Amino acid sequence: MYGCNNFCTYCIVPYVKGRERSRDYNEVVGEVKQVVAEGYKEITLLGQNVNSYSNGQVNFAKLLEKILSLDGDFRLKFMTSHPKDISEEVVRVISQSDKAAKYIHLPLQSGSDRILKLMNRRYDSKSYLNKVDMIRKYMPNAGLSSDIIVGFPTETEQDFDDTMSLVEKVKFNNLYTFIYSRRSGTVADKMDGQIDIETKTERIEKLIDRQFLIGNDIAEQCIGNRYKVLVESHKDGKCYGKTECDKAVSFDSSEDLTGKFVEVKITSRANNKLFAQLK
Repeated sequence: MYGCNNFCTYCIVPYVKGRERSRDYNEVVGEVKQVVAEGYKEITLLGQNVNSYSNGQVNFAKLLEKILSLDGDFRLKFMTSHPKDISEEVVRVISQSDKAAKYIHLPLQSGSDRILKLMNRRYDSKSYLNKVDMIRKYMPNAGLSSDIIVGFPTETEQDFDDTMSLVEKVKFNNLYTFIYSRRSGTVADKMDGQIDIETKTERIEKLIDRQFLIGNDIAEQCIGNRYKVLVESHKDGKCYGKTECDKAVSFDSSEDLTGKFVEVKITSRANNKLFAQLK
């Protein structure tokens, strides 16, 4: 799908790419079927907000069902999910299929309800946490990642503390952190209370440091666990890949297993990097 209907106040996408347009589901399913037949192992469905996909009677959950019912050995991922729209139906579908990655990118942007309202995100911190709880009800070990914008206009220390608190509660696998930057033509560009770069830099460094510690804790909890890994590359006697919950793993192997699914056991870590043994 293309475009976006959400008009977040910091974002230029709806103005340059237009309103949402969903592709015909038969075309999408046909393309996936073709690339799987050609030997591709990982397919990602892309859209500014995949959860609002709609083509006739086919919503995003039904599109996932159609793709996941195809023959072949592949892994299906998608992005990006808007927190206000991800549904229990979608989560249930991916939880029930071995071909669906147990990984969801769920952009938060801020943990402050006041800032979320200024951003026009149309959810608050409580409803976001409810979505996280729903995902983990179906997939307790799901990998969650998110986007955070630091230094949005008028953001106070309390607003930033609210973001830090929510990040601590959720414990994301990965965070993609950004300093707010003005975009001409957006609502936020005209807002009073623009934050100075020194404050933005200080806050994002605190956030990165906090996420680093969270990532280390998550990695420690992975030791001893077994995962199905899609090998992405082989170099100098090591294979590198990702688990179904999007954790990066490396393991020793004289054989180039690129493009294959293998089972590994996590044996150790260095910070949030995982090392495994081929089983």
